Parts: sequence; structure tokens; C-alpha cells
Amino acid sequence: MADYSIFIPFIIFIVVAFVAFKILSGIIKFAVLIFAVAIALLAVFGFFVMMDAQQFIKGMENEASLFIFSDNDEAIIGLSVSKDNDSMLVSHEKLEEYTESLGDKDYAAMKGDYFKLVIINSRVLQENGTESPEVAEGIREAATPEEKLSIFLNALENAFSDPIVLLREYKEGNIIIYEETLMFKTFKFMPTATINSFADKFLKPLKLYESVSVSESQINSWIQSVG
Repeated sequence: MADYSIFIPFIIFIVVAFVAFKILSGIIKFAVLIFAVAIALLAVFGFFVMMDAQQFIKGMENEASLFIFSDNDEAIIGLSVSKDNDSMLVSHEKLEEYTESLGDKDYAAMKGDYFKLVIINSRVLQENGTESPEVAEGIREAATPEEKLSIFLNALENAFSDPIVLLREYKEGNIIIYEETLMFKTFKFMPTATINSFADKFLKPLKLYESVSVSESQINSWIQSVG
């Protein structure tokens, strides 16, 4: 009678190999499926981020946004900036209201009907191209309202002629942007190099307040309001 026991190891090997192949094929197919789903979700997410970026650009170009310069939760000075860099200075009375809201972190009240509320911490203007080492102190100690305004406008123009500065300082927590939409929430988790590339490609056309202009009548009205 023939002894078939010698074939048993080969049969076992073939069965194990077949089962392993099936399992490995299933794992590979599952991995490919997960990868495809992840790519699809990333593409959809990227699409919504781009849509948000387009809405941000359109809003900044066509609607008024409120820029507040703060130091230790005190609203030092502010500008309402709208289309074509048409700017309006925030009155002294409003600044007192904004200071109270800053202390309560009531950004919704500050934003009101503006497209965006941008709160700029004093560190930003001190660290980004301004000649004044202490902008907030300079504004407080300026002898005249005209000097206060001049210090702020020069510092603002120097710091924000490049939108990359706005996004970088936002990521570092030195700028608060309200309301915080998908694009800005995403920036918090993106590498700085990626943010710079994005801003250079999509936001440079904005030329954010490269030359902030305030009319003489606005200046005179603001000077009267601060005494």
C-alpha cells in the first residue's frame, strides 16, 4: 500500500499559502479602498477650503472689515477697511466698547455687521517691519492724536503689506480672526511652508492694505473724538 504521508507537508504548505494569499489580497484590497476613500475625502475637503478662500477674498475686496489693534485686552486704535482700502477710523467711544468686549472675549459683539473682525496683538506690529520698538507704548505716549494715528498706520502698512504675515501671525496666535471659517481652522494645523505657498498663490492678489488711506475729514473727526 502506497504511503502518501510524504505529501501531507506539501498539502499543508499549499493550503496555508492559499489562505495567506487570500488574506493578503483582502488586506491589500481593503488598504487600496481606504486609500482611495481618503484621497476622495481629502479632495472634497480641499475643494471646500478653496471655496472658503474664494469667499474670503471676495469679502475682503467688497465688504468692510474691522481691524482692532490691542494691547493687554485694551483696544488702542482701530480701522474699518472696505473696498479700495477706503478706511474709517474707529471713534474713541467705540474703542471703549471694544475694550469691554475684548475683556469678555465677546467677539461676536465686536464684529457686528462687518465681514471679518481682525484683532491684532501689539506683538505683531512690533515684530514685523515697523520702526517703532513699542508700538502700543508709542501710541499711548504720543503727544498728539495725529502722532498716534501716524504710528499706527505706518506700523500697519509695514506689517500687512504681505498677506503671508497675516496668516503666519494668525497661526501663532498673535491675531484673532472672527468668524473663524474652515480655511482659518485648517491653517492652524498646516505647516508654515504650506501656508506661505497658499498665501503666495491665492492671497497675494489682495495686496492686503498695502497702502491704507484715510481721508483728511476722517482724521479730523477721529482727532476730535479722542480729544
